[in-house]
Amino acid sequence: MIDETEDEWMLHVMNTNLGGPMRYIRDALKIFIPKNDGVIINISSVNGTRPFCGATYYIGLLLALGILGLLSGCGGDSRDQTEINSRSEEELKSRTAEETTMEEENEKESRDKNAVRVTPTSEITELETGLSMVRYEGEYGFDTFLEQGGAASDADAAAYITSLLAQEIQMEGAPFGCSTLSVENQDGGYLFGRNFDWNACNGLIVSARPEKGYFSVSTVNMDFIRAGGLDISQLPDSMQAFVSLYAPLDGMNEKGMAVSVNMIQDSVSIHQDTAKPDLTTTTAVRLLLDKAAWAVPVCQNT
Repeated sequence: MIDETEDEWMLHVMNTNLGGPMRYIRDALKIFIPKNDGVIINISSVNGTRPFCGATYYIGLLLALGILGLLSGCGGDSRDQTEINSRSEEELKSRTAEETTMEEENEKESRDKNAVRVTPTSEITELETGLSMVRYEGEYGFDTFLEQGGAASDADAAAYITSLLAQEIQMEGAPFGCSTLSVENQDGGYLFGRNFDWNACNGLIVSARPEKGYFSVSTVNMDFIRAGGLDISQLPDSMQAFVSLYAPLDGMNEKGMAVSVNMIQDSVSIHQDTAKPDLTTTTAVRLLLDKAAWAVPVCQNT
């Protein structure tokens, strides 16, 4: 289908999927090279190794990103590299602790100055076309959802939400794949990021503040949710936020625990009777965000 693809769209995908990592690498090197230390890891979608019809250009860029990941660790002549490393080590030893501290403070100030900070509110705010954010505070019935047995399917989860809101809700997914990363920054905090760019969709960033769980931020594909056959955007903001809490595809909570669904098109399911609540993919993500400081204990008890 590449013959039907517009140049503008191809350039957009290339600028995001290939240009984005190259820019990150370029800026990271400005920090790593003076310190003679640092690691760059490029993560690509699994669709780079599992190609499928209709995504030629996207998958081609994933392969290019994989090659970029290999090249980012390559150098020139090993003797030249050894000489550079040796010279860098001597320079590092000659610097005083005060100079090093000053450089780190300047780097942090530069990062803070360039950061774009946004604060979600209870009203849905559009950040750009196809991406919005909202905050939901208070309980949303998730503990009761688990106590009554959870949900064995998206339809069951939607039926539970419908019973709470007196508004028919439907959930149905479309196949796509993404990539994600989670790291600890230099200040001891945690950073989480993912690409969400394969198909045009309406993404919603949700800040959740439950009374009996951890604060969290997650991403929801709102095209996954319908309201009685209507577009979910026709509902009040508070209702959209409530429903989205049951459909996160990823997120990170206040403890730094991060979770992400990177492939949601596989149809394999597991049928077992463990006397534990049933969970769909998205409600499992919600459970982890609400209750887990790290993932293993929660998964073993659910």
